[in-house]
Amino acid sequence: MRVYFRFYSMKRFYTLIALAVAGCACASAAAPRKAPHRAAISETPVTVKEATDVHRNGFTANWEAFANPWTNNYCIGVYEPIEITVDDTYEVLSESFDLQPLGTTVEPFEAEDFAIYLDDYDWTDTPDWSVIYPILARGMVNGIVYSPYVDLTNNGGKYTVVLGVVGYQGAQVHLTAFGSTEDERIVTLATTGYNNIELEFDNGVHDTYFSYVDFGILDDPDQLYASCWDFLDDFAITQSLKAGDTLLRPLACAETEPDAAVPPTSYVFERLKYLNGASKVAYDVQANIVYYDDPSDPYSDYEIERSAYSPLMHVDLAAAGIADVAADTDTTVRYYNLQGIEMQGTPTGGIYIRRQGDKTTKVVL
Repeated sequence: MRVYFRFYSMKRFYTLIALAVAGCACASAAAPRKAPHRAAISETPVTVKEATDVHRNGFTANWEAFANPWTNNYCIGVYEPIEITVDDTYEVLSESFDLQPLGTTVEPFEAEDFAIYLDDYDWTDTPDWSVIYPILARGMVNGIVYSPYVDLTNNGGKYTVVLGVVGYQGAQVHLTAFGSTEDERIVTLATTGYNNIELEFDNGVHDTYFSYVDFGILDDPDQLYASCWDFLDDFAITQSLKAGDTLLRPLACAETEPDAAVPPTSYVFERLKYLNGASKVAYDVQANIVYYDDPSDPYSDYEIERSAYSPLMHVDLAAAGIADVAADTDTTVRYYNLQGIEMQGTPTGGIYIRRQGDKTTKVVL
């Protein structure tokens, strides 16, 4: 049995992960900070502002600096708002991992990186999937798999998760839903091969997310299954919705650089690659406030507080697309750093995003 520790800055990982995984090969991973104490969520929302630099595939999100001086950084979510007109059961999120091309169940691909984001490689149809200790088989993933943030506030927070798991009879897989409560379900696979699993939850919130962990066959004294894996093949969320509800399809999730001297109040979404034809999108912003017992000591205890989410700011990409035609002749050159902040004049000594008219490139100056 191996216990892994790791600290991440994204809200989903803004905690110390301590997972005991049976049958895993030994690996070292240091914890740079102690476990945080979670403070109550602030009732005050971030004040969101209108988007700028809107074009056919993206925009710059803007907001006002959060009043709390301990604000560490900001999380930004982008969605396609879909108005529901007929009462029915709808698929809120669906991912097959079919675009993941590496490995097989006989010879899985074990990634060298401690953690990967699958959409960095265009391996998913939905954004913001990540895997810690990734082990891959074509069209499937294994490790500590994290889902995107999903808005599940409709239907009183009730929803169903449908998993497809390819594995071995008797193996355990754990699915944890992080919402208004932390709800962990332990499932023992009924058959060797494909297992269809349906789980009902009632803890849906605006930023619900999930983790999948393969615990394998725990009663295996001879380690016969030590090199066997139980792969996540399909993941879907369904929810009963009523006419008048709004389904927020996730398009992107990002955060500004943590611990900047002055946290930025804008972020550039240059290319929303999961639009799938959507022209009307929306975004909201949340502030992360971190209190360190000793700010000069990186290993000191700390508490995390989060602001309430801002109201949704709607963006019409279609209207901007018409303006983009005229922008083709614009000769103004603008530079942005990798955090999406526009630079004054022509910067030097770094990597920047250069935009002129509707042409955008990454340049080294």
